[in-house]
Amino acid sequence: MKIINKEIAKAFLPKRPADSNKGTFGKALCVCGSENMMGAAVLAVKAALSAGVGYAVAAVPEKEKDVIFTSVPEAVVLPVGDKEEIASFVLKNKIDLVLAGPGLGKEKASAYIPFLLNDLKLPFVLDGDGLNALTRADAQAFKTPCVFTPHPLEAARLLCLKEPPCEKERENAAKEISRRYNCVCVLKGKETVIVYNNEVFINTTGSDSLAKAGTGDVLAGIITGFWAQEGKQNGFSFGSALRAAVCGVYIHGLAGEDAALDISSYSVLASDLNKYIGRAIKKTLNN
Repeated sequence: MKIINKEIAKAFLPKRPADSNKGTFGKALCVCGSENMMGAAVLAVKAALSAGVGYAVAAVPEKEKDVIFTSVPEAVVLPVGDKEEIASFVLKNKIDLVLAGPGLGKEKASAYIPFLLNDLKLPFVLDGDGLNALTRADAQAFKTPCVFTPHPLEAARLLCLKEPPCEKERENAAKEISRRYNCVCVLKGKETVIVYNNEVFINTTGSDSLAKAGTGDVLAGIITGFWAQEGKQNGFSFGSALRAAVCGVYIHGLAGEDAALDISSYSVLASDLNKYIGRAIKKTLNN
């Protein structure tokens, strides 16, 4: 077991070569949001951009596309059509990585998740409704590198448990999810546990400021942003996924701490965190 500290997070942060362009830092397709949960899509896509992804595409419902245009003008918008349209866009635009789940909704997740995970054959980050949809499908060990970001209740569903794992069981639960699905597992909560292939990291940043709806969407976006950069430069492997998850969780927690110092842990909103991602990265990089 390793405790994530500044030195580990700094070593795992993706490098930013001076002779770069947006293609250097990866292209991510974010399949997020639904009629009543577009906020999750905004939070996740903006976080991926704040973490440094070169190109973020928000695949959202046609009726809700203006939400992205207005809230995240830096993103490209793909109004969600049929699966063939998504596959064509991915191929034409050479998408590197998929984030699926934040605010997707159960019905939409059930329709899209099997296709996104099995047919596109791209590395992926799975969060929220994406994880819930997966539990209704046949359990399988994915060969494509992937990151799962469950909270305790989602972990229970993934493991077919009646109750969420208690504090003492969290590490074993994360190990079992990682083993069963062949994924990097980020089991969220106080001292978030990150596991792959029995390599275990425990995070110590964060505060009660993060105990609020939407902060998990931000985390999924940060991990996606870091992995897009790391993977594009060094390959989309389980190793690069683990490094992105480790530094993503650390930076997310640090952003929550800094936000709480400025505006109190009572009042931090998930949307505030994006303003602190850059500060958290800068603090981590400084000696």
